[in-house]
Amino acid sequence: MPADTTPTLMTGQLLQKPRVRIIGEYVLAVVVCLLILMWIMKLWRADLTIPFTYTGDSLVYSTFIKGIVENGWHFYNPSVGVPGGLEMYDFPLPDNFHFLLIKFLSLFTSNQEVILNVFFLLTFPLTTLASLFVFRQFGISYLPSLFGSLLYTFQPYHFFRGEGHLFYSAYYMIPLMVLIVLWIYLGRLQVIRRGEGNTGKTIFDFRNWRAIFSLFVAIIIASSGAYYSFFGCFLLLVAGVLAIVRRRGIYPLVTAIILVGVISFTTALNLSRSIIYLREHGNPQSMARNAGEAERFGLKIVQMLLPITAHRVPFMAKLKHDYSHAPLTNENNNASLGLIGAAGFLLLLGVLFNYRRTGESGDEDDLLPILSKLNLATLLLATIGGFGSLFALLVSPHIRSYNRISIYVAFFALFAIVVVLEAFARRRVTTKNGRIVFASALGLLLIVGVLDQTNKHFTPDYTNLTAGYAEDQRFITRVEQTVPGQSMIFQLPYVPFPEYPPVHEMLDYDHLKAYVHSKSLRWTYGAIRGRFSDEWQKTTSFLPAPQFLETLAAAGFNGIYIDRFGYEDKGAKIESEFAKLTGTTPIASDNGRLAFFPLVDYNNQVRQKYSEQEWLAKKEAVFPSLMFYWRNGFWDLEYTQKGELPSWIPPEENTPQKNLGEQYVPEENWRWCDDRGELHIYNRTDREIRVALEMSFSTVNKEYADLTINGRLYSDKLQINNEPRPYTMNLTVPPGHNVIEFASNAKPVDMPTDPRVLVFRINNFRFKEIK
Repeated sequence: MPADTTPTLMTGQLLQKPRVRIIGEYVLAVVVCLLILMWIMKLWRADLTIPFTYTGDSLVYSTFIKGIVENGWHFYNPSVGVPGGLEMYDFPLPDNFHFLLIKFLSLFTSNQEVILNVFFLLTFPLTTLASLFVFRQFGISYLPSLFGSLLYTFQPYHFFRGEGHLFYSAYYMIPLMVLIVLWIYLGRLQVIRRGEGNTGKTIFDFRNWRAIFSLFVAIIIASSGAYYSFFGCFLLLVAGVLAIVRRRGIYPLVTAIILVGVISFTTALNLSRSIIYLREHGNPQSMARNAGEAERFGLKIVQMLLPITAHRVPFMAKLKHDYSHAPLTNENNNASLGLIGAAGFLLLLGVLFNYRRTGESGDEDDLLPILSKLNLATLLLATIGGFGSLFALLVSPHIRSYNRISIYVAFFALFAIVVVLEAFARRRVTTKNGRIVFASALGLLLIVGVLDQTNKHFTPDYTNLTAGYAEDQRFITRVEQTVPGQSMIFQLPYVPFPEYPPVHEMLDYDHLKAYVHSKSLRWTYGAIRGRFSDEWQKTTSFLPAPQFLETLAAAGFNGIYIDRFGYEDKGAKIESEFAKLTGTTPIASDNGRLAFFPLVDYNNQVRQKYSEQEWLAKKEAVFPSLMFYWRNGFWDLEYTQKGELPSWIPPEENTPQKNLGEQYVPEENWRWCDDRGELHIYNRTDREIRVALEMSFSTVNKEYADLTINGRLYSDKLQINNEPRPYTMNLTVPPGHNVIEFASNAKPVDMPTDPRVLVFRINNFRFKEIK
């Protein structure tokens, strides 16, 4: 294929084709895309004020969007995660370009669901436009380019991610990233070259349009999430190395490294606020990952070749269903390429073993072998047990869902199909009638491809969505009418945020529905796991009912929200106790799932029991001045016997590894540690506090080992063995965050049935303030 023969908006060859015709081609592509989208999702039945998905991660995105509308950005939301509020610094997201788009959409509407739906719908035409632009850059004629663009837009991946993985549905930057990768391999992109003249010095040149365009794409994809930019960096380096192998010199690799540097720097810039916050406040490990997750969420070739789940053809649906019970099947189950994409994928594998150069101007213009090598590189990286697992083990486990590279594979596969169609058209389609037949065949194949890549479940269940959404909205409106504005509401059962398994019939993030519908109230759910608000909620939620209610009264809470799906008995025990103590019956939602206890009258009754001085002391005691968190090597608290639990807490919840709060901890308790760990001490006041920390240290070995204590507040070194050694640390704790590190060279416990590394333990930790 001759290089750069197709007129584009960027090459200066615009005069070869009328501007109106070029614009018209892209407009037509958008129109066809929207027509297909309307048919698949039956959009004429949609109400944009109701989300297309009303469960799981989509609730998180609704919360983000509502937070941006109300507070300007997503980092801090005072209406979620009370008493402290939701601070998203612990949940690093480099997706600032997406957040900017959301901010832009919020200029036209304040309804978070409208913004959510519009953002999702926009990802379809944007993907079509980006794909079409890339295909046209390589001389592909319009009809094959349109065909490939639409099939890529309506990949099953797009719908399976949906609004639940909203930012992964926005994969429209991937075609542009692939364009840059191909330019580097072909030597068409140079940001560094040898200068003219006798000196021949190497110079940087960012003045050509491809260099400027590539820098723009690098910055945008780095601001659109970690996964697509990480995979893009990998492919850039692969292209640079392959260019050297093909004897195109060192400059393509240097260009690739520069672009990887731009992406890395931009990503770091996007994450800078989180990085600074974590350095100042410590890492609570709320988003802890391990290297094994790269195996669990890796890519499977079979899942790309199998049909989509719930395929329209019963035989194919059964085929996929039969495989769905295979080991390590999770979100990677949604990586299907469709029949046409699978054909392109197999074609690229075949090209690796048998390819004859056909390009008149040399192999630099043969796209199939280039795409086949990139396709192989993605497989080597992302397949279970591939180089991605090695990267997770040796470098970082935070990139764990390597199956998400399947959307890159889909573009390579469809690109291969488009190249074959273009070659066929150039050789065989030479008459007007032939062009009509070819266009008709492509249209029919497009219909087959779209039907194959979609199913009836991609149409939202508008009736049930509307009913469920309206039901929750009515309930929250009733709740807001019973308590003053800006009241804090405690949500039960306590559920950590983010990422937590279902609690009975209650799914992760279900508690966010309360905030999504609320206009004036503040809610406990959404406090980052391991931070002050979360620890306070956890401890408070396990208090006996009388103490729990009085604590809420002293803390200023005016209501209790109960999701009955979070209890095996549908909340019967807990509601019975609350009703008896408060003298009220709860407000219930029409469907019987939700209950609400207003506490305004009860709080007034509790207040009358105490003098002014006693009440002030009780309010001060609700939020302790000092908070202690054992992190980065320390395991959860364990103890020798069960404490007495409130009747609504299931017995299985009070087991080792379940920290239910100090009030349920017997005298004999302990906390194991790896070879090192950290004690984080937070002084929430504006004054220094003197405190004595009492504990003992021990190992399981008779031989003595070193234990080193090191920190700005305290340092020491001592010998410990299997005999508990009592120890007291007298500290003066300044305001803010403080860290004390513990490390030991003791031999680990030999316990094959326990996956933890257990080196030493801290027993019977207590603290008391020194007045």
